[in-house]
Amino acid sequence: MDEWSGYRYYDEKQAVTFVKIKNLQKAGFKIDEVKELLDKDDRVIYEAFDKKIKEEEARLQEIKNIQKSYRTEMEDILERIKEYEEKLAKEMASFDFKAEFGDDYKKFEALGESTLHMFDQTLDKADNLHLENYHEGDEEEIEIEEPEYNDIANNPDWEVVFEKHGWDYVKDFINEIGTLPAGREYFTKMDLNKEKIANTMSLQSLMVSALCDAIKGEGDTKMIGSAVSNSEDGKNHFWLVRRKK
Repeated sequence: MDEWSGYRYYDEKQAVTFVKIKNLQKAGFKIDEVKELLDKDDRVIYEAFDKKIKEEEARLQEIKNIQKSYRTEMEDILERIKEYEEKLAKEMASFDFKAEFGDDYKKFEALGESTLHMFDQTLDKADNLHLENYHEGDEEEIEIEEPEYNDIANNPDWEVVFEKHGWDYVKDFINEIGTLPAGREYFTKMDLNKEKIANTMSLQSLMVSALCDAIKGEGDTKMIGSAVSNSEDGKNHFWLVRRKK
């Protein structure tokens, strides 16, 4: 560098190297790829550019395919949410809050209304989305593996926080759970008899909402999941577990 003018001077070899590095980096080549190409002639570098163009074109096509499948998947999940909300609303309309929750039934009625309102808001926001209607192409379906929660109380990755067996109504134990610390991932598991299983959706949503209210303190609570199974012994069973740190 000229200390008076501030201009940087390059010899011929440095200038060629600089041009190669600058353009290869701008084209998205990784550092290791750039180093490997520095001592190559223009033919090899042009071939590398052609290969990079094909890779980028393939990636662009992949993004376009994802864009096409996005609308279809969104419509599918929103339809499922709508169906779930309708079934839940119908079930809650005949649900005996007072018998199930005792003196606190008003609180649970409010939680039920809040849950249904949340679904309405989700669907309202979806109605306001202006997305292109993409349905063409053969998009690959991706299967998401869901963890097995049927025996979660005995899963070594989870610890039991509270459990109750042989209960008739949620009011028999709900106040025993107490406050839950935030910053953890929780899950509820219920094995219900034939009488209770008819109200699965209501019990699941209301218990999750109630437990959300019971979580206090700082920290990000990742989720409160829930699973319900038919009781094998005809009695009602409840487990609250959290993922171990």
